[in-house]
Amino acid sequence: MKKLIEKEDWMYYVYEVNDKLTLEIPIGSPPPGFDVIHVMTEKEKSDFLSSGITVLEKRIRDMKENFNSYELNPWR
Repeated sequence: MKKLIEKEDWMYYVYEVNDKLTLEIPIGSPPPGFDVIHVMTEKEKSDFLSSGITVLEKRIRDMKENFNSYELNPWR
């Protein structure tokens, strides 16, 4: 089951799925818009749980710039 851990609407969403944390970033372009999905590494998960979302700023930038390198879930 997918459980929402933390979010900032239209910026990022962190979910727990089967003891793993996923980071999802919504992007509106290219159409129809997508959620870019990254399963956190154990280090990212540990850093996030101890220090918060700021430790993932580089990852978030990379997800926005290189979205084709990640899993994409279309909005339609």
